[in-house]
Amino acid sequence: MLGLPGQITSAQVVMLVFGQPLLRHLAGQARAFDPGLRPRRKAVLSRNLASKPGREDYIRVSLEERPGHLPLAHPRTGKSGLIRTMVEADGLVTVSARREGLAAGSDVDVWLI
Repeated sequence: MLGLPGQITSAQVVMLVFGQPLLRHLAGQARAFDPGLRPRRKAVLSRNLASKPGREDYIRVSLEERPGHLPLAHPRTGKSGLIRTMVEADGLVTVSARREGLAAGSDVDVWLI
């Protein structure tokens, strides 16, 4: 049994981070929990992102293509019950638990969803 949060956007992140790898593991897939298996794309963060140290955050972003440059990753922040932030997102940016956030202009790995 796998319990998910009640807010739809929180449930999406928990399912992506924990649920899918667990299901792959139960299906017998080797390296099911390897984060290197996630489809990723490099991008540049369009604005600063704050985060509390000590917890890992997953921030939804939309990608803006720029010919000849890495795409811009625009954070889609809001309360966890706002479906719009999920619908408008192309991926997730992870902020490590050791960081207090990410600065605008930083190169980031976007986990495509």
